Amino acid sequence: QFHAGAERAKGEVLFFVHADSVLPPSARSTIITAWARAGAVAGSFSLAFDRKHWLLDALAGLSRINHALTTYGDQGLFVWRETYHAIGGYRPMPILEDLEIQHRLRRAGRFVKPPHAITTSSRRYVRDGIVRRQIANSWIVARYLAGASPSRLARGYQPEPEG
Repeated sequence: QFHAGAERAKGEVLFFVHADSVLPPSARSTIITAWARAGAVAGSFSLAFDRKHWLLDALAGLSRINHALTTYGDQGLFVWRETYHAIGGYRPMPILEDLEIQHRLRRAGRFVKPPHAITTSSRRYVRDGIVRRQIANSWIVARYLAGASPSRLARGYQPEPEG
């Protein structure tokens, strides 16, 4: 879906965001400022959850670290169109496409993370239990980094219920 959207987009800057995430009011100016200061090729926001809980706040705090293992698709991704195409864009993967593209973007140039947070849904964490959901997510990422196929990993990732 992200790749199809990028192919239809017209602007110089592409911004990818999940449907259950809400941008901070200053998103546009934050992106422009981050690029102007840093000369970055891409970046994302840190994370906030739509529900208050100390464990969710701790996970959100980790998202402020500008590292590939603390940055995922629910934090949004902004990238120059030219860079997006130069690295080959999103690859067709059923899961972890956000981690995969980010690794290529970080190799292509500077990746920035402005201090403003994007707010995302906590429903999976609430549904599954915060600790259990985080362990499951971490286990999926660890297996991917160890070479497991994204198709196989996707089979173990519980889909959202219809509704």
